[in-house]
Amino acid sequence: MFNNRIGIKIILISILFFLSLSVFSQEMVSVLDFNAEGGISEYEASTLRSLFETELIGSGRYTVIEKAQQDQVINAQMDTLKGCVDDACAVEIGELLSADRILLGSVARIGSLHILTVKIIDIQTSRSEKAESIRADSIEGLIEKISILVDLLTEDGESGGTGRIIYEDEPSDGGTSSDSSQSSAETGRAYVVLKSTPENITFTLKTASGEELKRGRTPQSLPLGLATYVLEARDDEGLYIPFSENLVVNRSGRMTYEIRLEPDFGNLSVTSTPSGMQVLSGGIMLGTTPYRNDSFKSGSYNIVVKDPDGLYISHSLSLTMAPGELKSLNAILDPNFVELSVRETNNLPGKIYVEGVYDGELPWSENIPFRDVSIKVVPDDSRYYPYEVTIQPRSGGESIIKDFAFTGKCGFLIVESEPFTEGELFVDGINMGIFPNMVELFTGSHEVEIKTEVEGTSMVGKGQVVISEGEEIMLTLTLENAMPPFIFVDGGTFQMGSTSGDSDEKPVHSVTVGDFMIGQYEVTQKLYRDVVGSNPSDINRGIGDNYPVNMVSWNDAISFCNKLSEREGFEPVYRINGSNVTCDWSKNGYRLPTEAEWEFAARGGNDSQGYTYAGSSSSYIVAWFSGIETHPVGGKSANELGIYDMSGNVWEWCWDWRGRRYESGSQRDPHGASSGSQRVFRGGGWFDSYTYSRSTNRGGDVPRSRGYDLGFRLVLPSFQ
Repeated sequence: MFNNRIGIKIILISILFFLSLSVFSQEMVSVLDFNAEGGISEYEASTLRSLFETELIGSGRYTVIEKAQQDQVINAQMDTLKGCVDDACAVEIGELLSADRILLGSVARIGSLHILTVKIIDIQTSRSEKAESIRADSIEGLIEKISILVDLLTEDGESGGTGRIIYEDEPSDGGTSSDSSQSSAETGRAYVVLKSTPENITFTLKTASGEELKRGRTPQSLPLGLATYVLEARDDEGLYIPFSENLVVNRSGRMTYEIRLEPDFGNLSVTSTPSGMQVLSGGIMLGTTPYRNDSFKSGSYNIVVKDPDGLYISHSLSLTMAPGELKSLNAILDPNFVELSVRETNNLPGKIYVEGVYDGELPWSENIPFRDVSIKVVPDDSRYYPYEVTIQPRSGGESIIKDFAFTGKCGFLIVESEPFTEGELFVDGINMGIFPNMVELFTGSHEVEIKTEVEGTSMVGKGQVVISEGEEIMLTLTLENAMPPFIFVDGGTFQMGSTSGDSDEKPVHSVTVGDFMIGQYEVTQKLYRDVVGSNPSDINRGIGDNYPVNMVSWNDAISFCNKLSEREGFEPVYRINGSNVTCDWSKNGYRLPTEAEWEFAARGGNDSQGYTYAGSSSSYIVAWFSGIETHPVGGKSANELGIYDMSGNVWEWCWDWRGRRYESGSQRDPHGASSGSQRVFRGGGWFDSYTYSRSTNRGGDVPRSRGYDLGFRLVLPSFQ
C-alpha cells in the first residue's frame, strides 16, 4: 500500500470523498490508498477505496486520476518523498500528479464499530477543506453507505445533517410506467419514501408556511403533492444534531428521501485505580470502571469516580466531549481507609466484631474506613475474657497491626500427695512442674495427675477438680502403682473361628492355650508416652492420658514391648534386626498376644458364655463402633474375665502373620505362620461397623502400617 511505502500515518477514521459538486466539476482529483487501523485488513481497506473511487467516477461530475498512473508517479519519486509524515506529503503528491485536490482516507474499527473517514485537501492552498465520516457495525455496512459519504462531501446541507432525493421511476408520459406512476402523473402527486441514518427517528413534515402535515417515524411512505415542504427530524436519545431542511417535490413518481443526521456524540472510556469504582455524572450512575460508552453525548461534564464502600476518596474529572471525539479518562483514588490486622499472640481462636457487627475470625485483616472504629474480639473458649479496643488511625492508607493476648478467667490449685512426697505435677496432660505446688488454672474442670517413684516403683495419683474464678482449692491425691492392671487367664481348649463368619475365619478348629496374663485395658496414650517419650496418636481422633494410643504400627508395638520390659527390669522378648523380628517365648518380658490367646481371652476364656462380642451379644454394651473418634479405655462393660474394649475402640495388633484360612486340626499354643506379608489385628475399631467387633473377626496389614483406629494390648507370661 502507498501509505506503508511513504510512511503516511493518517489518524482520522474512515473513507474520503469529494468536495461539493461545483468544486469537483472539471477538476482533477486523486484518491490515495486508505489507511487501515484497529484490526482492519489491507484487503478490506483496498476494497473500500476501489468502491469509493468507482462511485466518484460513476457520478460523471469530476475527473479521477487512475490508480496505475498515480502509483507510477509516486514510485518514481520515492527518494524525494521519503520521510514525509503529514499533510505536506499529500500536497506534494498532488502537485506531482497535477491534481486540483487530493483525498485521504482511513478505515478503523473501535470495538464493534466500523468507521470510514474522508479528508479533502486543496493542493493550491494546502488546506484541509472538508472531512466526513460514516459508521456501521460491519465492513458490509460501510459499503452500503459509501454513496451517502459521497453526498456528504459534495453537498452543502442544512444544520443537523443532509438529505438527498433518489428517484426510482422516471416521470410518467403515459407510456410504459407503472400504475402508481401513472396515477401520480395524472394527479400531480408523488410517493416519497422517507429513510434515515440512523434508522427509526422522529420526523415532522410541515408546509412552507409552517402548518404541520405529518408526524411519524422513519422509514415511512408519504403521498405528497408537488410542492416545497419543511422536513424536521431528531433521534429520541438526543445523540444526533436535530435536522431541518426543505423537501422539494417537483416531479411525480416514486422517490426516496434519505435523512442523514450528524452525530452529536463521542467515545468515552473511564478507568480507575483501583478498578470497580462508580462513574457518575450530575449524580446519575453511568456504570463502574473500567467504563466505556461509544455514544456519549457531546457537551461539558463533571465526571465523578466514586468508591461505593467509601474506602477511597472520590475523584472529579472535567470533560468536554466534541462530536466524533475519543476521550480516555483515568482517575487515581487516594485511600480513605486503614489496613488493620488483629492477632492473638497465643493463636487462640476468636470472632471479630466491628462496630458491633460480626466481621470474621482470628487472625483477622481488613481495610476499614479512616475514622475511629471500635473492635471487639470474643474468644471461642469461654474461659477467657473478650478483648475490646478503639482504633484511632492517624492518616488514610495507614497500616495498623494490633497484637493482644486474651486474659483468662482463673483460680488457684494447691496439690500434694498421700503418702506425702515430691514428684511431677500434670494438669490436663501438661507438665506444671513439681508438687507440692500452687498453680494458677482456668476456670472449669481439670484432670490432675502426679507422678513419682517410691522405692524404685513408679507411682501415680489422679484426680479431677473444678476451679471457679478467684477460688483457691487444696487437692490431695493418693499415689498408686503406675503400671496398668493385668488379668490372669487360666489356659484351656476352645473352638477357634466361626462357621458363619468370613472365609478367613474358617475352618473352625480346636486350639489349646496355656496360662497367660493379658492387659485389662488397651495400652493408653499416657503409658505409651511415659515409655517412648512421645504420643503418636491423631489429635483429631481423641486425645488424653486414658485414651488408647493409636497411629502405631506393628513395628512400633514390638519396640514398645522391649522398652517397657527394660524399664521394668524384665527380659525383652523380641530380637529386632531391621525388618526381621523373632520372639523368644522363654523370656519373661512384655509381648503382643498370639492370635489364639487374643481370641480365647476375648471369648471369656474358660468362663465363656458364647457371646458374639467380647462380653455380650449386644455390641452396644461392650463396643465403641461407627463413631468419629476413640474413647477412654474401660468406658463400656467388661467381658466374662473382666477385660475391657476387646470389641471396638481400636483394633489390636497380634503377633501372628495373617493367613487366608486357618489350618485344620487340633493345635496347642499356635504362633501362626512362619512368614507372610501382613500381621494380624483383631477386635474392630471405633470407625467400623459393629460386625467387625465380633470376637472371631480377623483383620491385618503390613507391619509398618499405622491408622487412627489401630492400637495394641500387652501380654505377660504366667510365670512372671
